[in-house]
Amino acid sequence: MTSALKIHRRPDDAPVDNPQPEPPSPPEPTFSAEEWITALVTLLSDLEARRGRIPERVRGNVKPILDAIEGMIAECEAVATAVNLPDNLNALQADALAKAGAFLMATHEARQAAPTGVFKSIWSAVTNRDDSVGPQIRACLLAAFETLSAYFALFTGAFPSSVAARTWVEAASGFLGEFNTQIRDLPD
Repeated sequence: MTSALKIHRRPDDAPVDNPQPEPPSPPEPTFSAEEWITALVTLLSDLEARRGRIPERVRGNVKPILDAIEGMIAECEAVATAVNLPDNLNALQADALAKAGAFLMATHEARQAAPTGVFKSIWSAVTNRDDSVGPQIRACLLAAFETLSAYFALFTGAFPSSVAARTWVEAASGFLGEFNTQIRDLPD
């Protein structure tokens, strides 16, 4: 049976070359190293401003809390989409997007549980009865923390070396530490 599959060559047939396709060249970074660190410092500054707008307690402040943390995630997504990230960061980018999806689901559930309508809002304000949403807000904040951590890991991976990323890593770690403390200390 294998003889039937033989290729019969004529003497004038030239050998067939099987050229290997050239590997795609890595995308050119949108920013230089200096512009990248400037973009990340600007991002941290904006995130810190939003973190500062998170009210000091959950009760009665569901909307401002959710608005602030949704804005934080949106800013990280904007930075991630504004640059050409190398293919070796695809797994980190997928992780960040998955965590952003989990965060959005948590915020949707918290917004659904928040008092809506004039009567419910007034009743909640008068009786201080939006206790049921407190655990959901904490879940949103923790999901935001995980999402920010994933984006920060992605941004760190975009640096050409760990030495170049050192300043960013220190600043990002400080921000995440303060945000974690704020989440933990946020009273109902």
